[in-house]
Amino acid sequence: MASLKKVKDRKFHRIHRMTQRVALGASVVVAGCFLSGAAHAGGLSGGVPNLKISELHAGSGAAPLMRLVGGSQGLEIEGPHDRRGFYIGPMMGGGAYFAPGGLFPDFRLGLRLGGGVSKRLTLGLNAYMGKLSGNRLDAEIGWHGGANLEISVFLTDGFFLHGSAGVTGVPQGVEDRAIDLGFGGSAGIGYEFFLGMNSAMAVGIDYDLRANSKAELRHGPMLALSFSWY
Repeated sequence: MASLKKVKDRKFHRIHRMTQRVALGASVVVAGCFLSGAAHAGGLSGGVPNLKISELHAGSGAAPLMRLVGGSQGLEIEGPHDRRGFYIGPMMGGGAYFAPGGLFPDFRLGLRLGGGVSKRLTLGLNAYMGKLSGNRLDAEIGWHGGANLEISVFLTDGFFLHGSAGVTGVPQGVEDRAIDLGFGGSAGIGYEFFLGMNSAMAVGIDYDLRANSKAELRHGPMLALSFSWY
């Protein structure tokens, strides 16, 4: 009788384990059908960018390793080193403007913020304060402000083309050592290195071209170092 009871217990446990596996498999199938339906609906409606569906974490309290988001093609995987969405970060840089009387150094500190339209395209605003010096480093001209709308197009994971347009302070020239408003923009290249899951550092060089209030050109190279949190 004892042997018969053991056999029945083994059969009961096998059936119980089999039932659990079937229930788990059914749950996976249902979840898959739900996500596929959501992806199809998102694809038909043009998608809902950055709609967070699910996240995969490395552990409790950790930053997400990847997300399922609604995109133009339905559900897409958004992982680390992804530029889509809001970004913000400081920048510093410097260069010099060519103007009548010589070369006028310009040092800048500012803040960048904007959004990633896609993994390879970002749009944003760069606002900064700058300090212009005369054609001699000990000859200070003064502080000025500036703001540019900017665009970055990433040709690879790190290498990008950069352009901007806006207003900034430019030197009048050696005659009066005054600061004038310069309207124009810049274009250049750069490279961005990811330092962590969602933080990056970029180094770039642009050539800046502005026209002052007298329609006189002020231009020169500008080197910048920036940090971004996506």
